[in-house]
Amino acid sequence: MKWHNLMLEGLGMIDRKVRDATLKALGRPRSDVPGLTIDLTSIKPSYHPASDTLKVDAVSGRDRIVCVIEGLALTRLSGRAVDPIRNRLAAMQDRIEVFERHFKLIEAALRKKYLHEAVDSAEIIRLTVTDLVNDGKKQPR
Repeated sequence: MKWHNLMLEGLGMIDRKVRDATLKALGRPRSDVPGLTIDLTSIKPSYHPASDTLKVDAVSGRDRIVCVIEGLALTRLSGRAVDPIRNRLAAMQDRIEVFERHFKLIEAALRKKYLHEAVDSAEIIRLTVTDLVNDGKKQPR
C-alpha cells in the first residue's frame, strides 16, 4: 500500500479544487491527506443580519476557506434568544460574544467538518446547529 500513501501525499501538493474533486470521486475525507489541517485565522467575525450568520476566515495550507456559522447554532450554544429581525445590533453583539466564548468548540467543529466529513465544497464551510450543539458537548435547549 506504499503507492496508496504516496498518492494521498501527492494530493496534498496539488490545487485544492483538483484535490477535493479527486477525494470526492474516491469517497474519501480530507483527513486522508497527510498534514492537511484547517485553522481559524481571525477571531473577529463579521455579522450578516440578512442571513443571521457570522462569517470568519480560516486557512488550510495556502488556501483561504470561508466559515459561515448559523445564528441559530450560536443561539443554542448561548441559551439566549435574540430576535435578529427586531434587534440587529443586539443580535450582532450576542452572536459575536457567543463566538468568542466558544471559540475552541467552534474551531474544533470546523476542523471536524472540513477534515472528516464527505467532501462537498472547499470554499465555504457552513456550521449548523447539528455541528455545534448535537456533538455531545452542548445539548439543545
